[in-house]
Amino acid sequence: MAALTFTIADGHLTIGSANRTYDYASTDYRAKAWRNGDRDGIKIYPLVGDENKPRWSVDNFAEMSLVIDGIAYSAASATDFAEAFNAACGTNLGYNTQYCQHIISDHLPLDTSVPTQITTIAKAGYITITGNAENTGVVYVGDVDVDNDSYNLAAGSSVFMELDDLSKIYCYASEASQSVDIVGAYKY
Repeated sequence: MAALTFTIADGHLTIGSANRTYDYASTDYRAKAWRNGDRDGIKIYPLVGDENKPRWSVDNFAEMSLVIDGIAYSAASATDFAEAFNAACGTNLGYNTQYCQHIISDHLPLDTSVPTQITTIAKAGYITITGNAENTGVVYVGDVDVDNDSYNLAAGSSVFMELDDLSKIYCYASEASQSVDIVGAYKY
């Protein structure tokens, strides 16, 4: 029986042990295999050295079980376990959202009186915003306080952004009947 159970699904890492259950963003953790004599162990550790986030280490990788998207994974070695764990977690180094799973794609009409939030998805990811080729005015891109001093996006032009929280992006139109097209992706 496994002493620790690691479950990765929808961007969440849940760790079950005899005493506790932990729940974190899967992109916050990494696994590393190690070998000492006849012992093949695993270390699971937070990417950022946050002392409030626990870490786990076992001498025998078989003492940990791994479930990825509801399917139990039987690792052949500690290295195999670490590779599967890390692939399922993706990465958030520099907010890199490698292995994105969900696509964002939309055409958004813009308002001239209030900023328009591009997406409500509060996840790390990337997005490209393109001003509609038929726009006659300027589209401004920024945060919730976007105004006519923000980044100017001309008709037919694009801007690419990678952020820790895609819901932080807003657009504002200088004239009525302006729009943008968005395409991007996020991890979970």
